Amino acid sequence: MEHWNKPRMDREQSVLFSPTLDSLIGPRHTVRVFAKTLASFDWSAWEARYDLKRGQPPIHPQVVAGAMLYGLTLGIRTSRKLEDACRNRLDFMWLVEGREIDHSTFANFRTKFGNELKDVMKQTVHRARAMGVAWLNQVCTDGTRILACNARSNTARAPKLEELLANVDKQIEELFTEAQAEEHCDAQLFGPESTPGQLPENLRTLEERKARLQDAKAQLEKIQEKRGSRSDLSAKGPQIPLADPDARVLPNKNGGYAPNYTPVVTTETKGGFIVDIEVVAGANEEAAVVPAMDRIEEQFGEKPAQLLADSGFNNGADLAALEERQVEALIPARQEFPDNPAPRPDLTVPVEEPRRISLPICPQSKKLDKAAFLYNKETDTYYCPMGRPLTPCGTRAAVRKEMPRPVPADGGACKPQTAQRRPRSRG
Repeated sequence: MEHWNKPRMDREQSVLFSPTLDSLIGPRHTVRVFAKTLASFDWSAWEARYDLKRGQPPIHPQVVAGAMLYGLTLGIRTSRKLEDACRNRLDFMWLVEGREIDHSTFANFRTKFGNELKDVMKQTVHRARAMGVAWLNQVCTDGTRILACNARSNTARAPKLEELLANVDKQIEELFTEAQAEEHCDAQLFGPESTPGQLPENLRTLEERKARLQDAKAQLEKIQEKRGSRSDLSAKGPQIPLADPDARVLPNKNGGYAPNYTPVVTTETKGGFIVDIEVVAGANEEAAVVPAMDRIEEQFGEKPAQLLADSGFNNGADLAALEERQVEALIPARQEFPDNPAPRPDLTVPVEEPRRISLPICPQSKKLDKAAFLYNKETDTYYCPMGRPLTPCGTRAAVRKEMPRPVPADGGACKPQTAQRRPRSRG
């Protein structure tokens, strides 16, 4: 007999006493605490927004809101992933009591009860603090980059924006002229009382495009006003995303620039509950630290005793403001290299051999830090410690071959799938 662990249950064996859904979830599982917390809330205001006299019986808002909020604690945010979790994950199936909630229900619920969901999340933190599973003695904050709904290339600077607005105005004027001519013909044909029922579709589209461009122009003027006369920024001026003017063109961690948003999240360190979130316009994440501390004190009646953050949040203004609020800042100092031998009068001359051993090293990668490579603004070139210029080698496009899709079971034909062209650069 083979010495292997035997399965506890045969997949095809019928049992006299089948296990209940409740028995599949451990007694100390976090979803049980979550369900008890939700059951203690007052849902009467939510229930009043439903029409219980017509149509199919709706799912109670406690069930849908519970699945969405529980998903947030596990990093499950999208409606389709929530639908999949309700069908396949035991903890979600236990929470919604076996209901199969589709993604459209989650999406509509989020739109209908957006503000109420935020309020429930705050109440959850309050209850978690009362039960001792969350505290505000210590919080941590960090930011990230999220791509906006805007293509990398769909951006414009001030001259291009003016040109686009002028072209749209010209097209609108031409369409108005054509509309007046058609209206004159209709008046001769049907009489002077005849009027067009609605604005032409192409004219409405141009009006909407003009409004978006004007919005982008206003945002661009605000950015330019904030930049002032800074000499460390591009002389060409700022760029503004045309499809999503609220976003900002920022460097990406995977390389290059693209329209991005910068959300900054603050969590308490005991239970990992989110206690504050803010979306910053631009890359200035540290500007969200002090307002976050004030909002936490306002919402929960207690200010944090300690704040954990990385070195990017270490600046004099924030440290002084945190000290004034009696919040201890546990933030490492920005990495500096006071004895860096890389700065030298002539960047084409190598660093002296005895001093090369003190070149700055990145502690994570164990390679030379970027502080060892200096930039010459006149020649627009970086130089390595050996005095050699770092010039771009060029760019090339990598094109994959056509990849045939699997043939469906019914024998239907499949069209070949071609991967998108993605530029690759070396430098």
